[in-house]
Amino acid sequence: MSEEPTPAVAAGESPGRPEPVVRGYVMSRGYPRQADYRFLGAAPDPGWWTRHRSHTDVNYPTLLVEARGGRWRAYLSGIPSQRRDEVSTPIRFTLALEGATASGGADGVVRLVARWLDGHADGSGRAVLGERMDGLFPDDAEVVDLRRRHDVEAVGVVQDRMERLLTSLEAPGGPEPTEWADRSWIASAADGPGAAAFVERVRALLAGEQDGDALVLNLVEQAEEAPPVAAGESLAVLTATGGPDRPRALPAAIPGQSGDQGPKAPGRTTPASPVDVRRALPLVLAALLLVLLILWCATR
Repeated sequence: MSEEPTPAVAAGESPGRPEPVVRGYVMSRGYPRQADYRFLGAAPDPGWWTRHRSHTDVNYPTLLVEARGGRWRAYLSGIPSQRRDEVSTPIRFTLALEGATASGGADGVVRLVARWLDGHADGSGRAVLGERMDGLFPDDAEVVDLRRRHDVEAVGVVQDRMERLLTSLEAPGGPEPTEWADRSWIASAADGPGAAAFVERVRALLAGEQDGDALVLNLVEQAEEAPPVAAGESLAVLTATGGPDRPRALPAAIPGQSGDQGPKAPGRTTPASPVDVRRALPLVLAALLLVLLILWCATR
């Protein structure tokens, strides 16, 4: 079944509980058929990840990190649980996180991204995360209960367990980031240097050093299919399948072209809308009949 969010509960409602540096959300489902995918306790802003739907299907492993305007947010799907529903379909976890850039305390999110990417081809990193999530949410009855609740206590339970997950993750290893760490590029998720540069990009986004996106997409295989680079921002794309073996530069944004959110270049005009042929055809036929009638009358 597809994953749909539930209405959000305002963050920081618990009396005496400080606002967390990293706010975490968990989506999953229960064993009963009617206990479909919902966020447990609270939900993030509804569906912000859907703006990437033309480039990825979030029902399959997807990782999205955005940072701009002093805030960052992340979305990680395709984390497998050992639990199954009543028709034996494997259950998944989806995690969403958010916070202020340059606020510190987001190192656990960088470790989470690195673990999710680890062994991307065979899903070994996501399997490790799934085991840890199963350890944090071992009781199917509790999951079913939390997906129905939006009270402060339920929100606190989920937040506490997300914090435990983030603090339990080890620092990423692997290749050192390359010169691609601060450029816009695309690479295969199976590429070691590309994955390392991606993790470094996520760190920079969360630290407020850059604005832009770091995306692992499953409907993109080559640079021509990647989202456009927005003016003044950076974009790092890893492809779930296909993609270049080494990072390949993405074209820089050109003001006034698709994907640019800034003002258009001076003197540049918006192209005229194409003519609707279906609407114009009757007029053309009427004009043609009029010409034929005039010619017929002239020859009599």
